[in-house]
Amino acid sequence: MGYYNEDELYRYFDKAIRKASEKQLKALQDEIDYIYQREIKRIKEDIQIKKQLETAKRMRELRIKYQEAINQIGVGYDAKLINERLEMSKAVFDAVSKKVLDFVASKQYTDYLEARIKTLKGLFKDEDVIFYVKEGDQVAKDFLTALPCGTCTIKETNTIHFGGFEMHVPARRRTVDLTLDAAFEDQKTWFYHHSKLFIRT
Repeated sequence: MGYYNEDELYRYFDKAIRKASEKQLKALQDEIDYIYQREIKRIKEDIQIKKQLETAKRMRELRIKYQEAINQIGVGYDAKLINERLEMSKAVFDAVSKKVLDFVASKQYTDYLEARIKTLKGLFKDEDVIFYVKEGDQVAKDFLTALPCGTCTIKETNTIHFGGFEMHVPARRRTVDLTLDAAFEDQKTWFYHHSKLFIRT
């Protein structure tokens, strides 16, 4: 290498650092894309709600494996990384959301409701209970109609996006949220707090 003045050396090293960082970022993105596609394929094969914990475990293992690689990317790329992180998390949640909706349209949703309702049978047979279900969710309405209670009122609401049901017992001032929406939000909260993909204050 020839002799350079200070300004030329600065530009040379700046260019070299940027080139190395961009190469590392692309390699990391390719690897993350590969892992993402592999995980989505697995989710498509067994999207039962009880598998959410296993999915969370997989995400945690991926986070641990790639956290060091992500942290090695230079400070100058923070804004780009934040955008990448947001896009990745949105893609994951969009995919999971679609799979939950597919789950609600399947026979597995019937099994899911039956299991939840079995835990409630006999608990409120002498009390008035109000159930809220997703608009048009006839499967949930059919199951809840068979649940013994003092007076069972079933109301449809547009605040439930996926399915399941919310139960209110006015005499006890008690609410039980057994919606898939609540489970989905719990998983999102867990992801945001443990994924290391977001800056927390």
